[in-house]
Amino acid sequence: MNARNARNRRWKIPIQGIHIVQCLCCIILILDVVLLWTILFSSRGVLGYRRARLQTEELKAKIAALHETNREVFRKIKRFNENPKARERLAREQLGWAREDELVVEFVRPEERHTP
Repeated sequence: MNARNARNRRWKIPIQGIHIVQCLCCIILILDVVLLWTILFSSRGVLGYRRARLQTEELKAKIAALHETNREVFRKIKRFNENPKARERLAREQLGWAREDELVVEFVRPEERHTP
């Protein structure tokens, strides 16, 4: 009978034990709510992930645009190196150079004139 009573006592939860279980359940519930809030709304959670993903897409678009600009610049450099007339035209337009037998005439807009 002694063994039977010991077995029954072991499985009985006293009233004080029920309160401990309820407190533990409340603590776990509060921790779950805090963790869920952190996962959803923190800067490292879902919203932070979405922001980072959008920023990544924007950066990829900028990189693609820069690659295209880079390709165009390399094409211009290649044309410049291969074509002597293109070099001459660029020197004339941007540096204002002229051949020895040419006369350069510059037109000044009225708003750019300096009046004494």
